[in-house]
Amino acid sequence: MSDYKIKNLLLKYNEYFNREYRIETTNNFKIDFTLDFGTFCHLMGLHYALPGKSPASIVGTNIMKKNLKDSQIFNNIKTNNANNLKSVKSRINKIDDFFNNLENSFIVSKTKKTGLKSIYLVVQIENNNFLELGIANNLSTGYFLETFIIESSDKYFKNSNINYNIKSIYELKNNIPIPFSFNKLKENILINNYKQNLKNFNYLNTLNQYNYNLKNNIENLFKKYINQNQILVIDDNIESNIFNLICSNLKIQCTNDFRFNIVREKLESLVKDFNEKILKEQTIENLSVFKEEIDVD
Repeated sequence: MSDYKIKNLLLKYNEYFNREYRIETTNNFKIDFTLDFGTFCHLMGLHYALPGKSPASIVGTNIMKKNLKDSQIFNNIKTNNANNLKSVKSRINKIDDFFNNLENSFIVSKTKKTGLKSIYLVVQIENNNFLELGIANNLSTGYFLETFIIESSDKYFKNSNINYNIKSIYELKNNIPIPFSFNKLKENILINNYKQNLKNFNYLNTLNQYNYNLKNNIENLFKKYINQNQILVIDDNIESNIFNLICSNLKIQCTNDFRFNIVREKLESLVKDFNEKILKEQTIENLSVFKEEIDVD
């Protein structure tokens, strides 16, 4: 993790603060909310860097003004709320991926006997972990983002009486819904398609087509990489760790403009055709060609 990841996240999400958003589900359930600086700091768990119940925005402001490193914040958490240090690190590691893939979430109701104020949870499942964005409701101001947690079980929404898939996400501009994604590439594709198909625009269909094209593009690039580097097919029984090695290298270098599991899914059928020994020897030094092509495209 970069020692300035927290600051970089605050800089990145600054443009999304104080804007109005709407999540719509497949059964037309709607949640309107805003995202502001203090809320985003709280979702990352920065309030644990201070004793008592001080607002997370204080920590966020100090990070920006004093150019504080992650390690300095983690040391403060270790001093004031040591039991929460692991949780905060997980939040910081996952929060950007979560928002970038918000449309892949589903909405459930919170289990009654928990300490959460949230009434709904926006959930993504990743590697048997549950990434959960808690949404509470204030009778006077409406829905607001309460917490962001990573759990190894579904205890916070087990036996939920609702389970809604997200149908679309919009930014509300003068009460007019405009297709939106926290992922810039996805958002550009959504808006362009929206402008071209005002009457027939479909949020999910647009992204599904994007994912389909992306998978084909990745496959073509990978084949091109294999051909350019003259990797021979001599063994169909490739160890899974070779594939994981390729994926881990790709994930480090590629932009976050696509869901990595899509790349993993497509490459898996290709990588198994190549010899383990050759891949071990050539992956690290030659894979940069493929990574650069993906970044460019």
